[in-house]
This record gives sequence, structure tokens and C-alpha cells, in this order.
Amino acid sequence: MTRGQFIRLYLSSDNTAQPQKVIGAAKTLQFHVSCTVENATTKDTEGDWVVNEVTEVNFDISTNALVRSGETITSTVNAQDLASLEDIYEAGNPVRFKIANVTGASGTNNRVASSTIVSGSVTLTQLTINAAVKTTATYDAQLQGYGAYTVGA
Repeated sequence: MTRGQFIRLYLSSDNTAQPQKVIGAAKTLQFHVSCTVENATTKDTEGDWVVNEVTEVNFDISTNALVRSGETITSTVNAQDLASLEDIYEAGNPVRFKIANVTGASGTNNRVASSTIVSGSVTLTQLTINAAVKTTATYDAQLQGYGAYTVGA
């Protein structure tokens, strides 16, 4: 069984560099794939079943993380924090990503990738900051797939 703290989302700051910086202080991560299908049944199709064919594949990633503060969260390991994601969002360009396993003893805060689960390019399409009174400030990031993704290394 793999626990969530051992799976990390890494982003680059553009679409050419390899993703090396983990999302700092992440709480949740979701990778979602969907397919659009069209009915491909013709009058020559035998049997009673409808034949569907995939015509489109989409993917997106969502994550939720703490808004880092020097007083409450410290780390000497490079990470994409809220300010970095705001820069990526404002640029509006695709960036490279990878979702990877880390091992329990893989550097500070378990941020050294061991094996890649999925990788590709995404565009940051939504960034929402949540800062309710008397609660921890967090942000939600929604990333839309850009082109194909690769499973594994």
C-alpha cells in the first residue's frame, strides 16, 4: 500500500525544463483522465451491442496546499510555492509536470523522486486562495492537460 505522502507533484517553470520542484506543503493531489466516446455502430455491425470508439482523451490535475509562511512552515528544499504558481499562472504558458513516488528516506520532506507514475505538460488554469478567519490559509490549483501524457518513466 502506498500512502499519499509518498506521491508528489513536480512542476517546472516552463515547457522545456524537466520538472524538479515539488508542490510545497501539499495536502491533496488528484490526477483525472476522461475519454469522450462516439457511437461507431453501423448497419453492418453484427449483434445487438453498440460499438463505441474513443475520440478524445483529456486529463487534468488538481492540488490543494498550504500557503507557506516563514513563521509556520520551513524547508531548505526547493519547492513551487504559491508565489511561484502565481508566476506560472500569469505567464499562461504550459509547464512540464511529473507525478512520482518518493521513498520514506528520500531527502528532506520526502521530496526526492524515485519512480515516475505519469508525466507530460499542463497549463495552470485556475488558482484559488482560501483564507478564512481562524483557519489555515490554503490554495487550490487546477491544471489542464496540454498534449499527451506518458505513464511511467
